Amino acid sequence: MPASSSLWSRLFAWLFGRNASVPTETPTAAPNVTPAPAPSPPPTQPVAPVAPPVPAPPVFAPQGDREQPVVPDLPTGGVLPTEGVNLGFRMLWNNHPAIADGDVFPCKDGQGNPYFGNQCGIMMGSCLLRSGLLAGYDQSVCWYSGHRGHTLRARELAEWMRRHPDRFGLVEIRSNVSWGAFNGRTGFVCFQNFWGEGNQGDHIDLWDGTGLVRRETDASLEEGMAHGSLDYFERSEEVWFYRALGSLAAVALPLFLLAACDSGSQPEDRPLVLPERLDKPHVSDQASVGGLHLALWDDGGGCKLQVGQAAPSTWLKPMAPCYFMLSPGGQRVQVYRHDKTTLVVAVIGTPAKGERCGQEVQGLVVKNGNVTPSSAGMQGSVYCAAQGLQNYQYDLLAK
Repeated sequence: MPASSSLWSRLFAWLFGRNASVPTETPTAAPNVTPAPAPSPPPTQPVAPVAPPVPAPPVFAPQGDREQPVVPDLPTGGVLPTEGVNLGFRMLWNNHPAIADGDVFPCKDGQGNPYFGNQCGIMMGSCLLRSGLLAGYDQSVCWYSGHRGHTLRARELAEWMRRHPDRFGLVEIRSNVSWGAFNGRTGFVCFQNFWGEGNQGDHIDLWDGTGLVRRETDASLEEGMAHGSLDYFERSEEVWFYRALGSLAAVALPLFLLAACDSGSQPEDRPLVLPERLDKPHVSDQASVGGLHLALWDDGGGCKLQVGQAAPSTWLKPMAPCYFMLSPGGQRVQVYRHDKTTLVVAVIGTPAKGERCGQEVQGLVVKNGNVTPSSAGMQGSVYCAAQGLQNYQYDLLAK
């Protein structure tokens, strides 16, 4: 019996153990599946990375190219030029279409086709308009509807700027120069007679002779223009340059350093004294012609015409000081009778070496009680008030 019962015991144990293994395996498999909620942390993980991209400044990286932190230090460093009119050269530069928009053909139709092949004058006009410096422009502009600030001709724009020294400062005219003559300076530059048929083409642009402003957007750039080539300087018959400051801070620091250089100077506040001729407008010459009193005013380096008691309001092309042309060997103004009703007098300006001498002559046409500056003029030689002019020259100035 014992042997027999042990046999049955083993048989039943084997049978019940086999059946019991089925349910015991089921609960052990279930716990292994239920921990699957472990993937639930992934939804919480994206929440943490979302916050960093908000404060992170990846948007600024392409503009600065790791040089961005240096930009605020440039104005306070005083490295930009401190000469000329404080127009804010950085503002001008960033308002130029070639820089601001990457567009050298801003005057175009709805399909993007340029209306004109060369648009340097239009780009500069747009720059001046955006900078608030184009008010009162009275020369040629494009005729397409809605196109504001599209000044057509580079030379016309440069000459208009020249007639407004109170806004743009005095023009510097040079010939036979390379770009190195303007190294370290910033401002407007106009190149006369250097391209196209008969080399009659001109170009007007912004000049960064320091390279500092250009390097704010591209660290590899050096001195240059917004849209132009360095060889323009050497190829041009004349280079007109209007100096423009980089920033107010660029002026303040050098003045502070100059004051601090003299250890014995007294720390008292004194205003910067400018030469009287640049500070106060004054009469440089006057004459009576055809019953009218004419006066020439030196106003900040520009020449203004006053007729009678009216305020001087007409800018003349020659730069101040200006003088009336005299009859040879005399002290009276030379008056030329062009016809029965028209008188012409000549105005000399844009100073040259010599007493009452200049490089530019413009006519004043007096007719029926009105005085009109001539559109024609003479330049390129030295004219002196005491030498007088020939009749054919007055006929030219009568136009």
